[in-house]
Amino acid sequence: MASPLSDACFFFLIVNALRADSHKLLAETKDKACKNNRRIAKKSGAKYFGTFPLRDFIGLVSLTDIVVTQVTFALHVAIGLKKKVVLMNNIFNKNEYYFYGLEHKILEPEVPCKMCYKSKFDENCYVKNCMELIKVEDVFNAIEELSDKHG
Repeated sequence: MASPLSDACFFFLIVNALRADSHKLLAETKDKACKNNRRIAKKSGAKYFGTFPLRDFIGLVSLTDIVVTQVTFALHVAIGLKKKVVLMNNIFNKNEYYFYGLEHKILEPEVPCKMCYKSKFDENCYVKNCMELIKVEDVFNAIEELSDKHG
């Protein structure tokens, strides 16, 4: 098995793949990751505006075509705004999501354990962070499948 990618490396690879295919990318994050995301955005060419008030965030999501996210507030905003969604999921039962008829893709790591609610990983975990097992190619392909030029 290949070693998992760091969050920064994963983001950088997906940005480069999308830019090569004429997509534009906007990054969103929590305050604590802001400095790291600015560095990644500068190297990758992604647009990153930092953090901002709720109304501005919702307005920004309204300008997107597809939202790629884990189970975050962005997921809920995207559904509310009727956006296409690529959801990277690991701890929740994918059959419990309701997308109100919206186009979406749910990507999950291939691990024997599903729907894990542990607050800390232990010796029974397959890997330390199973989200790292989601492949860049799978995210790229999901975005491509949902994009207007392919449907």
